[in-house]
Amino acid sequence: NNTSDSWHYSRGDDVFRRLRVDGVVGVVMPLMKIALPAPTRASILRRYDRVTCRASFSLAREIPNERGVASHRGATPQQWYELLRAFKLAQWSALCYLPQDQLHQAAEAEGLQVLAHGRTSFTSWYVAEGRIDYEGHAREARASMFARGSRARASSMSSLSLDQGQAGVDEGQAGGGSWVPQAGSSSRDAAASSSWPVELAWCPAPPAALMVPQRYVLLRGVQWSAPETQALALWGALANMWPQPFAHTMTQPPGALVAHSGVADLALRLRTHVEPVLRDLPGGLPLVFAGHSLGGSMAKLLWCLELLKGQRPRADVSCISFGSPPVLAHREGGGGERVLQVLRAARGSCVNYVLQHDPVPRAMITADPYFSQARQLSPIQALLQARSWLLGAGSPLSSSRFLFENVGDVLLLTEGCQVVRVVSREDEEALMGMPLAQALAKPARSLQFWLDHHAAAYAQDLRVAAVAALRRHARAAGPEVARRLAPGHDAARIDGAAGSV
Repeated sequence: NNTSDSWHYSRGDDVFRRLRVDGVVGVVMPLMKIALPAPTRASILRRYDRVTCRASFSLAREIPNERGVASHRGATPQQWYELLRAFKLAQWSALCYLPQDQLHQAAEAEGLQVLAHGRTSFTSWYVAEGRIDYEGHAREARASMFARGSRARASSMSSLSLDQGQAGVDEGQAGGGSWVPQAGSSSRDAAASSSWPVELAWCPAPPAALMVPQRYVLLRGVQWSAPETQALALWGALANMWPQPFAHTMTQPPGALVAHSGVADLALRLRTHVEPVLRDLPGGLPLVFAGHSLGGSMAKLLWCLELLKGQRPRADVSCISFGSPPVLAHREGGGGERVLQVLRAARGSCVNYVLQHDPVPRAMITADPYFSQARQLSPIQALLQARSWLLGAGSPLSSSRFLFENVGDVLLLTEGCQVVRVVSREDEEALMGMPLAQALAKPARSLQFWLDHHAAAYAQDLRVAAVAALRRHARAAGPEVARRLAPGHDAARIDGAAGSV
């Protein structure tokens, strides 16, 4: 996939390349402290600093887009403000991995007001309020476009890339295909569009519901190196994966939903910390649950409980996860749509982002690489068919269901800045399946799969997808629009920008 978008996907910027590999170093570091003297460790880390960028770039280029998902019917362009929103939520969720004393400062630098925060033996979380400055990010992107056009008139718009260290879209926020709260009306959206600056008319105005402050509950995944993490207890909870009834008395019919036993217990424990905070805060703001990895799985269960309580308009409560394993299903199977029916929630109110090579969000569903591999064996096929015949086609460990199912929209982030919507179960198995045999045969592939699970990888790729969406809008604007939207620029600069578009 040799497009310029793929080049930017592979290139990224230094901090994200460093963070993507830091996950592996975080595992190796304790062993280094035990086995190696300090001077040797320092030498290794200096060498690591030099090769991190080259290693990340080489791994990303080595894995081709083997399934051709970029040409799939689901690969429709997402609105730039949706992708910008998702990028920011991924970035804000990643702040939970910071030390406790740094979280407040980092959140304030992002324009968030932290209302409460805490750490448990299995996660870190905080509740914050804030809004996204879509107009400011669009202006920064526009300034970058015209600056680049004046420097290189003949350059294509596809070569646009916001400079590393620059604000603009890098500090923007996204939600490719993400849900827009429905509390607003078409008249409010029309008012928001009419107030959108004329010099930014080359890109669509965000809906009014996204332009107001929102309240966020943000969680992180497993951080084994955190001092408060109780590793043995957490391993036990993750291994306790058999479905158990979830919110048994709150659903209609009772016991309609099942969840991962261990994760459900963790989410209920976390709820005792988060719910009092939300109860004491004034209402009126849309509430967004978001998290990475295990944090996204717990965020989804908290979202379910908030909907089942019925104390807020369902249109004001949403959930966005990044690289999170599915942990929810209907007790009789039938796909995530049945879960949404029980919750009386719109499909788009829960959005799950999955990187193309991340194995974690494939776990415990039919696209699980190990389950897919096992199903090819005749004895396993016979066992699954027998369970389907005895317990029903939608029962766990049957021919049509592993343990859980994806709930809400599933958006696959692929190379080439494509965001592919996984529409059906057939799509799920075709698009989310992973070449397990190839990964085991080539260790570099396996390493890239796990590096793609890092929180920084999601923030990076969503940012790049947002930039690509802005480029598409700029290309669609045309040279004449570019001339009109460049007040204050001299003729040569405007001509250069128009040539770029």
